[in-house]
Amino acid sequence: MAVLQIPELYVLGLVRIGGLEEATLKELVQVLPSVPISARHEELIDHLAPEIKSVTKEDLGEITRTLIGLAQARIQLELDTPEIVRLVCAAMERSSNQELRRTAEKCTAFGERLTQLLAVDSLEPLAKASIILTDHACVFLECRTRTDVRAVFGADTEALPRGAAINHMLAIAYQRDGKRETFYLALNSRDVNKLRSALNRALSKEKGLKKLLEAAKVSFLETE
Repeated sequence: MAVLQIPELYVLGLVRIGGLEEATLKELVQVLPSVPISARHEELIDHLAPEIKSVTKEDLGEITRTLIGLAQARIQLELDTPEIVRLVCAAMERSSNQELRRTAEKCTAFGERLTQLLAVDSLEPLAKASIILTDHACVFLECRTRTDVRAVFGADTEALPRGAAINHMLAIAYQRDGKRETFYLALNSRDVNKLRSALNRALSKEKGLKKLLEAAKVSFLETE
């Protein structure tokens, strides 16, 4: 049997699921089927928050992120819901995190509520949407730029510079094999314009493809 480890990203969500009141759990099970099929997490939370007022938006975010992550694991490992629940409970019992272990002490009850939540039909397309949109060797996370001036000196280094060059450093953070990595690129102004032109062209193509999807009445899934 496969062995799971609980990613840090899902620890708080599991703890919050374990702490839900029964009435709130029922509300969540009832409302989840109506969430929009979207890869934008904030859109899901905005839909759930007005319906489940006893849970903060932050906790709803942790819970839904965890449920979608577990649904992804179930799909990718080709497991059914009872199997993934057993693996999660076993991982919680082995965990060095005291909150997880305390939640797992009531693992029968916890497993039942996790089973109820993972059985919600809307979780599968949500999980598949995230898998499809991130099923690449490298996935973009964020970027930043740093711009500076570098002086060009003549033979006499104590004299004023003979000229100066402006440099742009582009740092691209991405995820590969679940790990965050950063790639650095040195750019001049022409490079920046080329990059901007290429990105603008990508956005223009996206508009055309959105029109095609709208005409075919196919939902457009947008990432965070």
